[in-house]
Amino acid sequence: MPMHIHEIEELLRQTFPDAKIQVSGSDGMHMAAMVIDESFRGKNRVQQQRAVYAALKGKMDGPDGELHALALTTKAPEWSGSKHWPPNAGQSGQFWAWSCQSGLVPLSEIKIAKGATGWSKTMTDVKIQIEETVKSNDVVLYMKGTKTIPQCGFSSRVAGVLNYMGVDFADVNVLADEEIRQGIKDYSDWPTVPQLYVKGEFIGGCDIIIEMTLSGELDALFDDKGVGYDKAAADKIREANV
Repeated sequence: MPMHIHEIEELLRQTFPDAKIQVSGSDGMHMAAMVIDESFRGKNRVQQQRAVYAALKGKMDGPDGELHALALTTKAPEWSGSKHWPPNAGQSGQFWAWSCQSGLVPLSEIKIAKGATGWSKTMTDVKIQIEETVKSNDVVLYMKGTKTIPQCGFSSRVAGVLNYMGVDFADVNVLADEEIRQGIKDYSDWPTVPQLYVKGEFIGGCDIIIEMTLSGELDALFDDKGVGYDKAAADKIREANV
């Protein structure tokens, strides 16, 4: 059964009692949320969003998931004690992706990752395979579909950014291998696809990559790691999203 906005807010409030929380969406399955909390200060985007996914307590994704997808924005407050939202805190909510199920919607695939049992023998083999892939390629995108034929949602958006910027990257289609599809989530302790790796380092999912693209942080990361890209193309993306 789809979740109501107030149910999502209540779940998040249990973990973030003093946070500014805003949830939007109409169908109860494809939603957007913004969480601004002091506990995020000093944490990177990956750490912040992991905390939010954990707060949702398994309500996301899966065949019978109550909440199929969540476009997520997280940050620490910009100033202490303010009763107002920071001026541009909701910008990432403007980004939409084409969902193969629902058309143009905010889409981020969520599934709570591995439990306490750890890696099985099969998953150990998968982990080794993933490590070999991310360490032998400068840039790797685990996604649904391929870089030329994305098959769903935010995978299309991230692949589109990398393609437009002229980045040479390896694409791994998780739809072609269910063990890889689950294994990459366990490997990174990150419950969504797509996932971007640069020089063996997990960078984040779609929401994070889009934020980094628009802020120029992705350019800086590529510069720092020695990854080639088209600076003019990156500038055009930012100009189009002013």
